[in-house]
Amino acid sequence: MTTIARQRVGRTRGLAAAVVATLLTLGASAGARAATYLKGEIDIQSITVPDDNTLHGYAEYPFEIRNHSKTETHTVTIYLPASDTGFGGDRLSSVSETVTLAPGGEARLSLLQPPLPVDGAGVGVRVDGRAQSPPLENRRFAHVSDTYGVTYGGSINPPTVLICKPLNDTEIGDTYDTIFGSTTTGTWGHTVSNRLLLRTERAPEVWPDRWLAYTRYDGVMIRPDEFRKLSDGARVALRNYIDAGGTLVVIGAGWDPPADWRVDRTQLTVGVVSYAPGMGKLLVVQQDDTKKWDRSIWTPLRQALSNSGKPWNKWYDVREANNKFRVVEELGVPVRGLFVLMLVFATLIGPVNLFVLGRMKRKIWMLWTVPAISLVACGAVFSYNLLAEGFTGQTRTQVITMLDQTRHHASTVGWTAFYSPLTPGGGLHFSADTEVTPLVGARQGESGRARTVDWTNDQHLGDGWVTARVPAHFMVRKAATARERLDFAATASGVTVTNGLGVDIKRLTYMDASGKTYQAIDVPAGQKVTLTDTALPVTRTRVDLRGVFASEWLNTCEQMVARPEAYLHPRAYIAVVPRSPFLEGALSGTDEWQTDSVVYGLVE
Repeated sequence: MTTIARQRVGRTRGLAAAVVATLLTLGASAGARAATYLKGEIDIQSITVPDDNTLHGYAEYPFEIRNHSKTETHTVTIYLPASDTGFGGDRLSSVSETVTLAPGGEARLSLLQPPLPVDGAGVGVRVDGRAQSPPLENRRFAHVSDTYGVTYGGSINPPTVLICKPLNDTEIGDTYDTIFGSTTTGTWGHTVSNRLLLRTERAPEVWPDRWLAYTRYDGVMIRPDEFRKLSDGARVALRNYIDAGGTLVVIGAGWDPPADWRVDRTQLTVGVVSYAPGMGKLLVVQQDDTKKWDRSIWTPLRQALSNSGKPWNKWYDVREANNKFRVVEELGVPVRGLFVLMLVFATLIGPVNLFVLGRMKRKIWMLWTVPAISLVACGAVFSYNLLAEGFTGQTRTQVITMLDQTRHHASTVGWTAFYSPLTPGGGLHFSADTEVTPLVGARQGESGRARTVDWTNDQHLGDGWVTARVPAHFMVRKAATARERLDFAATASGVTVTNGLGVDIKRLTYMDASGKTYQAIDVPAGQKVTLTDTALPVTRTRVDLRGVFASEWLNTCEQMVARPEAYLHPRAYIAVVPRSPFLEGALSGTDEWQTDSVVYGLVE
């Protein structure tokens, strides 16, 4: 297993990309810009966002588009990069989205860059299928550009924090550095920044309303006044971000969270209050003068921020990922069978062919028998591979879902993997609420594949993500509305449950309001069954779902399957299911490898 440190150290490829981008940006504006196309009919404005090297999550690039034509409908595609430098390695060669604008119409869209580097520069525009010139922006893309794939012997996890405009990131950074130091020395003597603070210039009214736009940050810091100005969509996005493991820090006295955010209130220290909605943290710091923050304030903040980035501290290459989460039994070429085929081929095309044609006195026929035997041999090799593995690929998923039935919301974390004997033509289709992190290993050199992403209808991971005979593993997070539920009812004969999850339940463990536990085995989807009273140990306190998030998800899922009583508290249940209803099947036409997933449910 390889440990990746968040060290701001460039690679040869990153340096080359920077040189190309610098040449492209000579004479161009460094900030956001507007451009018009089709003689002023199409107006596109890019919105300035913080841009620096971050390791995980999605980077957001927002745009506003207007069609000034009074008669014509136009289709506009925005994509990055405008030019691919082609330096090799696992990278993104295209991230795009297409919108159709009626006369006088306008739209906002955000290109979201998954955690793979973009080896290129510029933002390109196509109108009605035709590429436009000049590019909308000439710029490089810093997200995961300098650290991705660099291998170090030690683990360093400096926090990456988004800071709202009224806050002074320099003052916050100075107090942090005073306590923890400004740099950290990693293995092999690399000196790196101890934290990364990115200050946004966007007004709170136009903060992102998609939770994926916050996933590259371990924390978000905001003032109460700015929080009150957030749009409803931005508040929902931030709540989803917290539910899925993020940390929100609100700085200022006299602020109370929304009612449904006040979960497990804890006074951590003087002036710092903690809440634990979902798998994340909400911290309220009452000392609004950040220059006065001392160790008593920074220590719990640093711990919360560190836990938000902890799942991405460990990385795996293809073989390591398949050993940890197997989606194909044997990873490699069937050498023995192919060796036998090659021996038969060599014997037939050489000695046997010459002997037979010599006896027939038709050696001139070698001009066509050699190609014919070669063609048959190629067909045999191809057929052998297909017969050895079949025509159908494999999908395997193991996730933990926190289902809050009181809010109709589900947060999911885990792994999914795909294997196909042939390269699938349609790629992968995830929802626009799913964070997908490819496990492509620590890479140095030029090996790897270019990949494409299209956000027009969903999150379409097109070319390069799944190739023939190579397992593709992903860490996944998802936060979305969910109507699935289990309905419990007390009757004269005991406690009953109606399965509204949409999938069969292998085993259900439930704790009622009094602390008594019940179980049921094999609960079919849509059916009502009576639970059996058990003598399992009682847990009175709410489970630390933050600890679940900061752990190794696969190991924790197995522990929850084996010992569900250790994770229960009153009015909660754990359902073990062979297939999660909360993560979409991204690759069609595959057989699903049955692996136990967990639904951790909170009941009204």
